[in-house]
Amino acid sequence: MHPSKRILMNLLLPSPVAAAVITLYGILSGMPSSGENSLLNLTIFAFLFCYFYGFIPSAIYTVIAEVLYRLGLSPNSKKAVAIAVAFGALAAVVSFVYQNSEIRHNGHEPPVAGNLRAVVEYLIVGIGTGLIIGLLVKAAAKRALAAEKRSPASS
Repeated sequence: MHPSKRILMNLLLPSPVAAAVITLYGILSGMPSSGENSLLNLTIFAFLFCYFYGFIPSAIYTVIAEVLYRLGLSPNSKKAVAIAVAFGALAAVVSFVYQNSEIRHNGHEPPVAGNLRAVVEYLIVGIGTGLIIGLLVKAAAKRALAAEKRSPASS
């Protein structure tokens, strides 16, 4: 797999994947399809929220993952998927803490501070996103490896 494709996947996919996980949660929890608290509003908000809070953790993960790949970690391995899951969980915790400190900084009481359910929801999104990204990168690496084996060696 070409490193630039892997870098783009690790950098740009986590935010829309996280937004999709949040939207799926909204669907499964029976969110209404119209009104102020509609599924469409959730989807739009989730997409913007995930890019705002998730882009920097995605960039950091991308750099660390590329360093690990260059040190010998195969993007086609279970270990690479596990690392993506761990970073997803870490990004979820960082996003939760950052969001609450930012709200507190503006002089407002954080709406989710101390709320265990909110922490669990953030972790579900982070772990789910990390798992999906890890599996997508693994599948792309496996597909690239299979294509290399099928094509005749050019000398």
